[in-house]
Order: sequence, then structure tokens, then C-alpha cells
Amino acid sequence: MKGRSDKVYVLEDDGFKEVYDRYVITFFVKDGKFLALSDSLICKPTLDSKGIEIRLPNKEYTDLAVDWDDGVVFVSTFGDGYITIDELIKGECTLKSFNDGFLMTLKIRNLVY
Repeated sequence: MKGRSDKVYVLEDDGFKEVYDRYVITFFVKDGKFLALSDSLICKPTLDSKGIEIRLPNKEYTDLAVDWDDGVVFVSTFGDGYITIDELIKGECTLKSFNDGFLMTLKIRNLVY
């Protein structure tokens, strides 16, 4: 990801607004909250806030899904895990494993399901 100059923008009534100034793999915006995955998890409680970046364990991360209703962020890699939005806002970074009696396999094809 080094050397990339990508940025993330959202469309507002008066035009485009930059909300993040680096490359991300995927991102979600809802009710003014911004969540993204790059080499870290990025959480902005509001689009205008500085944002919180949580370093993840050194693995290859491929996807992010958000359950906004339950406040859960799912992160995909070989050894998928999840963290709550509240934990991200507090700056916590411990991913809980899906496989603590939750799933029969770690070979997850679609985080939304």
C-alpha cells in the first residue's frame, strides 16, 4: 500500500468532501460515521473528526463488513474476527475470533452472511 495516493470522498449537498487521505481496501459511511480497512482499522465517529486508527495484527486483510444495528465490525483474513464500534471509538484493538464456538470453519466467503 505504500506509495498510493488514493483518497476517500463522500458526496454531500454542496459537492464532494474528502474524509480520508490514504488508500483503503473498503469503507462504509452511515449516519456521519466512517469505518474503513487498510493496514489498520479506521474509525471516524463523525466525518469531520480526526479519526482513530487501530493497528491490526500483521496479517493480510481482505474485507470489512459492518452490522450498524448491533455495532459490530467484521474483518476478514485467514483467521477472521470482529470488534465492536464502541471498542474502536475507545481505541481498543483486540479482534475476537469467530471460531470461539461461533463457526465450524474459518473459510468465510461472505462476511455479510
